[in-house]
Amino acid sequence: MNITTARTYNFDDTVNIKALLKPRIHQLIELVNQSYETGAIVYWVDEVQNVNRHTLDGSWLPDFKWCHSFEIKNVDYSDDWFTINVDTVIRGAEAILSGKVSVSPSLRTQIVMGIIGEDGMDSDAVDVLMQAGLFGEIVFG
Repeated sequence: MNITTARTYNFDDTVNIKALLKPRIHQLIELVNQSYETGAIVYWVDEVQNVNRHTLDGSWLPDFKWCHSFEIKNVDYSDDWFTINVDTVIRGAEAILSGKVSVSPSLRTQIVMGIIGEDGMDSDAVDVLMQAGLFGEIVFG
């Protein structure tokens, strides 16, 4: 897949998402935060707990606004709690970019561009990214 913006990026099914994302950890955190702060996943989340606003090294910053991780539950899907964090974003991106989870070409492009920091993601893209990372498929919506 070729994506052209100010730069040209070439992606294929063998892309190493972890290598692509390693220098862009803030983008991953932003996506976790977006899934928590916006309505992207609220339509399928029944309960939320353990919201973590600590820095990555575990220290606490009282004015630190980004949510790094949180747990969710959907009682119709499972009695288990699922953690959304940067690993969820990576698993979701890997599943979508490898084709294991099928999404529309426009969502796929939006997810890639959002992860690499070239553009933001809308709620639909964040939603499918989180579902792919948590469940390995699109369960809701």
